[in-house]
Amino acid sequence: MNKAKRVLTAMLSATVLMTSSAGALAQGVVEVMPISAPLEVVPISAPLPAEEMPEYNYVSFSGIVQEMNLVDWQDTSWQLVLVSNEEGQLVNFVVAEDTIFVTDSELVKGARVTGFYDANLPIIMIYPLQPKAAVMAVELPEIQSIKIDRFDREMLSFDGELKLNLAEETEVVAADGGNFADSLVDRKLVVVYSFTTKSIPPQTIPDRIIVMNEVAVPAEPVEQDESEASHVTEVVVENVRIDAPVPYVSEDGIVMVPLRAVAEALGYTVGWDEKTGNVTVGIAMTLTVGRDYYTFAKMAPIELGTAPVIVDGRTFVPLHFFRDVMGLNNAYVLEGQVVIANAETMN
Repeated sequence: MNKAKRVLTAMLSATVLMTSSAGALAQGVVEVMPISAPLEVVPISAPLPAEEMPEYNYVSFSGIVQEMNLVDWQDTSWQLVLVSNEEGQLVNFVVAEDTIFVTDSELVKGARVTGFYDANLPIIMIYPLQPKAAVMAVELPEIQSIKIDRFDREMLSFDGELKLNLAEETEVVAADGGNFADSLVDRKLVVVYSFTTKSIPPQTIPDRIIVMNEVAVPAEPVEQDESEASHVTEVVVENVRIDAPVPYVSEDGIVMVPLRAVAEALGYTVGWDEKTGNVTVGIAMTLTVGRDYYTFAKMAPIELGTAPVIVDGRTFVPLHFFRDVMGLNNAYVLEGQVVIANAETMN
C-alpha cells in the first residue's frame, strides 16, 4: 500500500509540473514541484498534436544563483547554474555556448537571474528540473521585460500578445552580438522592452531585439567519400554482423542508421511512444522523431544537425549519434559496412 502511495504521489507531482510548464507565459515563473519517488528518464514535455501545438512555449524561472558547476564532456563545456526563487523552488539551468545573454552583468553566485527554456523540448525528469537555458538575463532592470516569439509583417507576435513599433534607437543584433540588417518578419526574436501601451494588444518600442540563430548545427562530415557510403549493405556492431534495416545516405550526405537494431545489439532497451514520437534508449537517452534534440543522462541537450526520422516504420538516426550521444569510440563506414564499436578509437 505504501509503495502504491509513493507511485501515485510521483505521478501527481509530474502532472503538476507538466501543466505548469505548458501553461506559463514567457514572463511568468514556472512552478517546480518536487518529485517524491525515483522515476525513469522520460520526456516531460511531449509534442502536442499539430493543431494544438503553440508556435513557441518558452517559460521562465527567476531567482538567485546558489551554485555554479563547470561540466566537461566530449570536448564540450557548459555550466550547471542552480537557481532558487523566494519560495525555495529550484531549477538547475544548463548554460551552454549558444545560450543568449540579454544583459552585460556577469553570471556569478549570488546574482539575480531569469532563465528561459523551451518547454516543448524533452527534459529529463529529475529534481531540480534541468532545462537548457535558451536565454538568460542577469540582473535585469525591474522596468524591463522579455518576450520570445515570432512576429508577422505587422510586427505582431504570433500569440497576439505584443506589437512592436520599431524606432531608430531600437538596437537589433544577431545571436552572436553582430549587427543584423535583414527582415525581422517570421524570425524567432528575443525582445527586451520597458513600457507598453494599454491598448489591445499592448504595443511597445523595444529597447533591444536579438535574432535567435535558427540554423541547425552542421552535421559532422562523413569521413569517407559519398560513393562508398551510398553502397552500405551491412551493419557490424562490436565485430558482429547484425540483422538490421539497410542504412542510407540522406540528401545532405549524412549516413542514417537504424536505431533499434544497433541499440539492442549494444544491450540497450528501446522504447517507443507512437502518440508523441518519443524514443527512449535505456534509461538515460531520449529523442523525438523530427526534432534535432538528443539528451543523455544529466548532460546538456545535444543537436547533431540531423533529426531522427522514420523510414518504413523504423527510426533512423545519424551515424555519429552513436559517438556524440551514446559515447562509443567508433561509428564509421568502411568497405560497404557501417561499423559501430567501443574498441580503441580509429583515426
